[in-house]
Amino acid sequence: MKTHRPSFVLAIVLSAGITVGKFLPLPFLFWVALLCGFTLWAMIGRKSWIVFAGMFAFGAVLIINVYRLAPDSAALLSYDDRQDIRMTEGVVDSNPRIRAWAQGGQAVFDLKVRRILTEQGWISQRGKVQVQVYQNRPVHYGQLLRVQGRWHAIYDGNGNGKFSYRQWLQERGIFWAVSVGKNASLEILSEDQGNWLVAQSFKLQKKFKDVFEHYLDREEAGMIIAMVLGEGTAMPKEIQTEFINTGTAHVIAISGMNMTIIITIVFFIFRFSGLPRAGQLIGTALFLFAYGFLTGFSASVARACIMSSVILLSFAAEMEAEVFNSLGLAALMLLLAYPKDLFNIGFQLSFAAVLAILVLNKHCLKLFSRFPEVLATALAVSLAAWVGTAGLIFYYFKMITPISIIANIPVVPLADLTVALGLGLGLAGLCCPPLADAFAGCLKIVFNGMLLFVHWFNQVPYGHANFN
Repeated sequence: MKTHRPSFVLAIVLSAGITVGKFLPLPFLFWVALLCGFTLWAMIGRKSWIVFAGMFAFGAVLIINVYRLAPDSAALLSYDDRQDIRMTEGVVDSNPRIRAWAQGGQAVFDLKVRRILTEQGWISQRGKVQVQVYQNRPVHYGQLLRVQGRWHAIYDGNGNGKFSYRQWLQERGIFWAVSVGKNASLEILSEDQGNWLVAQSFKLQKKFKDVFEHYLDREEAGMIIAMVLGEGTAMPKEIQTEFINTGTAHVIAISGMNMTIIITIVFFIFRFSGLPRAGQLIGTALFLFAYGFLTGFSASVARACIMSSVILLSFAAEMEAEVFNSLGLAALMLLLAYPKDLFNIGFQLSFAAVLAILVLNKHCLKLFSRFPEVLATALAVSLAAWVGTAGLIFYYFKMITPISIIANIPVVPLADLTVALGLGLGLAGLCCPPLADAFAGCLKIVFNGMLLFVHWFNQVPYGHANFN
């Protein structure tokens, strides 16, 4: 079996193995034995199809291994075990998020558990829990905490559509929540117990947030923080709903779209640096990872960075004709590192959109051949992306958004400019405050213009339909 797109085919085969390994109830040792057999056969027979068969078995091994739990995993605790827990000790493993609550604020963060206190004394425990603190305490990433609180199941939201908040957390290894009431004990035992690079990333994020909150209104700051830093907890629900209804929600989350914006801006700057084309592309790829560091390298950011960087580096190596292979290599790298990503909505939408644009763009251009070239290109890309993602959006959210084909044409460029000005405002606020007011003024105009377009398109009759 020969192919000029080996990475693309390997990514498909690995995905098939991951899917079968998750849903077909076969023992882990069966897949390990199958993988070993194919590996030996490939060494002896040197047949390319055996390599692909081995990759299929490897995918099954990967996904089953991910879901295997250690004997001391917190996920295995029974109801009676959890009721017996008096104290929990662990390290803060995320940037705390502040949620509004009826009687004040609620800090929510992930805690990497080290041990728990029961009637039998302290017991070593492994895994993560989501901690909900109803106290005004300065909790941040990397602190070693000892908290008093009840372990309970995670609230699953309203249950609409295919998305389950509880299942989403479980995919991240979080099976229980711990509520720390106003009068409960919360003791900070030590600092700097987390990863140093992650801690520096969160500190830089905090500086950017402070700049946005200083120069922008509360609602504007929440949206810009979501679009530039990838943290959407402060975004008003009604605005978020309008973006979803118009099929433009991808512009308010860190994704391949945001990376396209960064690539365009940085590559344009590098063009005037005097570097050769390969140097410009490599420099742009390196800058992407610097931006990923700023945003904390969440799963969506890492996915977008790897996908964009692989394609950029393939261009630098003059392999533009094999963009499918580059896309396959990006998927392969991500799935080897995070096999559960295959079942992530963001992963599926990102690759479905890019693949649809690669396959359908030329055909869509023919439909708009009578339009001006710039408009025809925008419509073709938007239509291809919509066709590629419409099935997934309907499956997960029980809705269709045909208005998105038109809505994306003005909204995406304004979102591009919003992200660029947002980054400019953050850098200016830190390095050159006199320029920050100018950036903030321009940002307000562009940002509110984008919101106005989204609001208009949300009012179009039959522009979207919900089937919940």
